[in-house]
Amino acid sequence: MIRVKEESLSYDEANDIFMHQSRAFTGISLSFFPSGEPVGETELREGRTWGLEKAWHRSGILAGEAEYVNCVLHGLAKEWNASGVLISSGEYEYGIAIREETWSEDGQLAKDYHLIASDPDYEILQGLKEESTTNG
Repeated sequence: MIRVKEESLSYDEANDIFMHQSRAFTGISLSFFPSGEPVGETELREGRTWGLEKAWHRSGILAGEAEYVNCVLHGLAKEWNASGVLISSGEYEYGIAIREETWSEDGQLAKDYHLIASDPDYEILQGLKEESTTNG
């Protein structure tokens, strides 16, 4: 897969996509701190965030990673603090949180969310799943 520096991409506002050499970009966009260490990398397909996105702390420790489909969170997402301790974890479908957990600085569970049938997002998610199945 082609890998390019983020600066080499342009944003086509009219079509809401990233371009490289006058084409919708498919590959990995890389960004760096001024000192040269990686800040992030984002997989793109036809100009849209699609795949794994990663970010790093200046120290080189992974700060976060998330899975996207067509610019929407779809899969796992995790964040780590500058010491490398997991501070949040979630699972998403079509941008809707199925599960989210966050931890305080002292390691205590601060949030433990699970989507339930009575949540308004549950009905929205069911509609998105049905639409996806219908449209293939």
